[in-house]
This record gives sequence, structure tokens and C-alpha cells, in this order.
Amino acid sequence: MNTSLNLSPLFAWVMHTTWQAAILAALILLVQLLFRRKLAAGWRYSLWLLLVARLLMPGLPPSSWSIFNLAKIQAPRFSVPPRAAPLLDNTARTTDKVRSADFQSAILQVSNLRTLNSLRPSGLVSQPLQLHSSSQGLTSDARKFRPNVEQPSVRGTSASSGPSFSLSWLSVAATIWFAGALFLGLRLFISTLRFRSRIRRYVPMQDAEIIQLIHQCAEVLGVRQPLTVIETEDVESPAVWGLWRRHLLLPPGLLGRLTPRELRHVFLHELAHLKRRDLEMSWLVAVLQLLHWFNPVLWLAFARMRADRELAVDALVVAHAGEGGSVYYGETILKVLEGFRHGTILPGLAGIAESKAQLKERLQAMGRRQPSRPWRWAAAGLALCLGGLALTDAVGSNKSVSTEYRAAVKTAQCRATAELKDGSRVVGQPSQEALPFQSDLLGDFQLAVNRIRSIQWPRDNQPDARLKAMNGDEFQVRLRTPEFRLTTQFGEIKLATTMLKQVQFSTVGGAADLHRGLVALWSADDNARDSAGSHDGELRFGAGYAPGKVGRAFHFHGSRQRVHIEDSKDFEINGSFTIAGWVYVEEFPHQGAGGVICLRGDNRAGLDTFTIATQPDQRIAFTIDSENNEDTTLFAPAKSGQWFHVAGVYDEQGRRLALYVDGRLAAEKNDPVKPMWQLDPSNEPGIGLGNTEGTFHNFPFSGRIDEWAIYSRALSESEVQALVDLGNAGESLASAK
Repeated sequence: MNTSLNLSPLFAWVMHTTWQAAILAALILLVQLLFRRKLAAGWRYSLWLLLVARLLMPGLPPSSWSIFNLAKIQAPRFSVPPRAAPLLDNTARTTDKVRSADFQSAILQVSNLRTLNSLRPSGLVSQPLQLHSSSQGLTSDARKFRPNVEQPSVRGTSASSGPSFSLSWLSVAATIWFAGALFLGLRLFISTLRFRSRIRRYVPMQDAEIIQLIHQCAEVLGVRQPLTVIETEDVESPAVWGLWRRHLLLPPGLLGRLTPRELRHVFLHELAHLKRRDLEMSWLVAVLQLLHWFNPVLWLAFARMRADRELAVDALVVAHAGEGGSVYYGETILKVLEGFRHGTILPGLAGIAESKAQLKERLQAMGRRQPSRPWRWAAAGLALCLGGLALTDAVGSNKSVSTEYRAAVKTAQCRATAELKDGSRVVGQPSQEALPFQSDLLGDFQLAVNRIRSIQWPRDNQPDARLKAMNGDEFQVRLRTPEFRLTTQFGEIKLATTMLKQVQFSTVGGAADLHRGLVALWSADDNARDSAGSHDGELRFGAGYAPGKVGRAFHFHGSRQRVHIEDSKDFEINGSFTIAGWVYVEEFPHQGAGGVICLRGDNRAGLDTFTIATQPDQRIAFTIDSENNEDTTLFAPAKSGQWFHVAGVYDEQGRRLALYVDGRLAAEKNDPVKPMWQLDPSNEPGIGLGNTEGTFHNFPFSGRIDEWAIYSRALSESEVQALVDLGNAGESLASAK
């Protein structure tokens, strides 16, 4: 697995934050330039706190006043293979003929298209599933539950490819960013430890006069933190250092060169750093600079912030230095800088003379009159305006991804399931309304995503793909875009086309359509009530509840546990039907006929309207029985220890039986038997969840069942996918509107 993919969400946030912070830094510099002499030193520094706040905020509230409305740049998108592994291998679909007339209506743009009516693609028809529909040779006991006996061979399936390590530019950039931040962070950590170890070797100063002078200065500024005074050759000018234990570091010989008044100025300056919490802010800025080490604008901004910090400290010292303080204080700084070469730059280290480059600006600021009171109020107003402009985001750019994803489930939209070559799956809404293709037969064209059924790449490292339209048309094509974008519950994800194995599309008309034909729905939220009708169930033999896919679920872990639902005229569906729900297999049956997930029948052998059950060979089976005790059974691979959605569909009009797992077609059979729909009232007819409906037979299921639904119609593939999307969004069909 590519490690950089795990860094992508953090790097995406850093990238989005860094460009907005750069805009804010430019605004602050512009304000300082326009109001150069009207802003007090303290206010100049306070403006930079807005920049620090922006870099710390995970997101910004949207506002029509935001300056970022002028440039709605979204956070970089990242490729994240989801953790869920596919439950099924790819199963080929059967296409009997190509209907090019329907396909023509879906094409949006076609160039160099001369003979569309004569198109007849060849070589694109997959092999049908080979399924048994016979029950000859079965004993009466085995006929009650025969899926274990049937062993069909399924053609058209393909083994999943080995791991794919395709890298996007953002993945590479995230890795480089992390390596740079890690290198600089380790360098800073090591240098800090070395400096700390050197300082700890010195003995604290015990000069009573110096200690008394420091205490007097601390009282003037209101500083109550203890301070250890150390003379050390590791600094060239006085400085305070330490995040928890404060140290006043003095270069050797300084006490003998300065007068008591000059020492007082030095101590006031260093204690002013403590009063203003400059050491803590220095560490915070250092961490932010590590995260944004690649942004030169922020390097410049932080350097300017340090310079404004010294101006603010100078102003505080002058205010407490007494009459003529600015002149004497300036002379002290000049004297301290005699022989100064370069300062020690570490977070948590703040001194009176860190650089000679700023000396002229500091001396000029000391001799300048402080702005009048009205300008102080104006400075506060400028800070509020900057906060309103730059600490808010563009309208519409900060919507909740989860809310958008859940809303997408409820509205008529196209959704896609992308299967990657490494076995990962990504489900979401396509970001493009149409996809561009190139075909030898059609030339360059675009096809609306809601008219696409699937795109498959049968060979690795080959751009040729097989496009199947909703009407069944198939063409050999090449996708003319380097990436496929999906909006998911994790945000918008970019998938390189070289990573894709296949993409399945589905279109739904909203959750309201999913209630049409709904006969019964058992949500299992600590009760067995039917949310769609009056077919409440009864828990028997110790069946219980456990955490479900959505809320709670039925839980079965005993040999005879089940939910029994009395038979009803509503269940006598003489035509198409669908049974569907979420299943969590804790253990597959070790031997025997299998474990019933859902069954409608009675105590007679066979003669069950429908059965979905687990098998000892780690498959699920969907079976229907006819009045003549013949059956048709479909199988699909399944996995234990994870939730998956299963749907069995009988389409009488289309003469088709289909089994879906997680919204994907797993198996199908044309011309199945017609399921019987009337049961024997004298043989305990009904529906069983987790076991058979009555007490005569015992085929226990081990696991959980949630959101189990019965429809009196055949759901389309897109509607089955919509049920899957509802569950993945954490929403019950009962509450969906």
C-alpha cells in the first residue's frame, strides 16, 4: 500500500490553508504599508495573530464578505482507496444483441461519424452464466433446502489483479512535503536538545544585586514567573529561553560593560517577552512553519512577525522606562550590539538584539510619537475587517461532505462504483456529467454518465476499455481523460484511469421511488415491527439484537433462533418480487444444507417461494421453487466479518432471476421457473429470518440481518444500488424521503 495516500487528507488541508494564509499575509502587509505610522507597534504585531489563527483553523465559516469569494479554490483532491474490499469477483454479463438506435440518442457529441446506423460491434459479448435449474435426484429431506447440493460452474469471472501502486502527483507531493517537514522537525528537535543540554551545565547566578534588580523590573511589568539567570557563551546578547522553566541568558562580560540603568533596560526587555507570552507563540509559529515549510510567503510573514514583536516589546519597555526612556533605551541597544555578529535562532529564545538589520527601524520607532486614541480604535476596526474578510470562507465552499453525500442518495442522480486493480472499491457520485471517449467506430464523442452501465478494462496496462450503455449496447473505446472523479462521503476523490479495473454506473429517481411496491420492512431497531405494513415479527428461541448497519440489527447465534412472521395475503405475490437487506455473516455453516437468511415457505419439503441462505463453501444462494417442486438457484461468493448488501430479484415480465451483492450483479438466469406463491395454511406458512419460518426444519444462520425488505415488484439495478447507498450513508429506508 502506498503510504503517501494516508498523508493526502492532511496535505490537502495544508495546501488549502497555505494559499489562504498567504492571501491573509499579503493583506496584513498591505495594511501595515498603508497605515505605516498610524498603527501602534502592539497593533502591528496583533494583526499577525490573525494569520496564526487561520493556520490553526481546520475550516472557515462561509460568508458573503469573505475575500475568498473572488477565487473559490477548492482543497486539493486526493486518491484514497477505501478500506472495504470487494465481496465478489467480476461476473460477466450477457448481451444478446446491440441496439444502436437507442445508443444514438444518448450520444452528446460525435465527430467523424458517417455510418452510425450500420454499426455492429463484434467481439464484445461475454459468456453467459452456466447455472443449474434442475432438482433431479434429490431426496425429500434435501429438497427442503437444496442450495448446498447445487454446484454450478460460473464462467466469465476474473481473478482480481495484484496490487497496483499508481501514484498521482498529489501523492508524490504529499510524500515530499512530509519528508521535508520531518527533516526540519528532527533538525529543530535535535538542535533544541543540544542547546538545552549545554545550558544545564551552567551554574545559576547568585549575585544578590542582579537578582534584586530583576525582581524590581518584574514588579514593574507584573511578571510573576520565576527566572533563573545564567551567564553563557552560547548567546551573544541577552535573551530569555525555556517553555516551562524560564532562563535569562546573559553573555559573559555584559554585566561589567553596562550601567545599572542599562541593565534595567535589558531586564525590562526580556521580562516583557515573558509578559507577552512571546516564547509560547514562538514555539507555535515554529510548528506552523514546519507544516508550511514550502511556502515562501509564510517564511516572509513570520520573519516580519518577529520584527514586529521586537517593536512591540520596545514600545512596552519605553512606556515603563521613565522620562527620557526612549533615548537611554536606544543607547542601551547600541551598546549591547557592540561586537554582535549573529544571534542564535531557536523557538523559545527571544532576545534584545537578534539582528542588526532591524536596528534602524527600531530606533526610528522609539523616537516616533504614539498614535492618538482615535487611531487605536481604527486599528481595532482594521483587525475586525481583516478577520471578517480572511477568517471566513467562500459561500458554498465549506459544505458538509457527509450532508452532501446523504442528500445525493435522496435525489435523482447517477452513482458509480469504481473497482480498482488492487481490489479496492470507491462508491460515489460522478463529478462529470459526461465522459469523453474515442472509438474506431464512433470517433470522438461524449456520453452522459446516466446512460452508461459500465466501463471495463479487461487487460492491465492497456487503455482499451469495453463500454456498455444502459440499453445494452457495447463498444470498444478509450477514455479520453487521465482521471475519473467521484464525490463520496470522504470528499471528492480523483482516480487515475490506470488504476481502474471497472466502473459500474446506476441512476435512481430518489428515495421516494424505493417505497413504491414496498410490502414489508424490518429495520430491527430493538423490535421486530414492520415499518412498511402490519407484518410484525416474533423473536423465537433467544434471538436478539446487536449493532447493525443502520442502527440495530437482528442477531442470531443459536441452533434454533429465528424471527417468525405470520404469512399474509400481501406475501402471495403472483408476479415479480424483490427481497433485499444487509447481512453480516459471523460464521458460515460447517456442513449440511446451510443457514437461512430469509425464507418464505411452510413445513413441506421444497415448495418455498424464495430462499436466501449461506453455504458451507462461503457462498450465498438465492432459490425459487415452482408449484411442480422445480427450482432455479443462483450463487455468489461472500465474506464473513463484514456487512454486505444482498438482493434477490425475480422479474416475471423480463423472465429473469438476478442476485445482487453490494449493488453489483453477481449472478443471473433467464427463463427461470415461476415461483409458487400460495402456501399450505395447515403447515405453518410464513416468513423466517435467520432460520426457516416454522419449527419443523432447522437451518440456522449465524450472524446479523438489518433493513430487510420485501417488494411486490422487481427492483432495477440502479434501485438496488440506491438501497446500498442509503445504508452506506447510515440512513434507514423507513426514514428516507
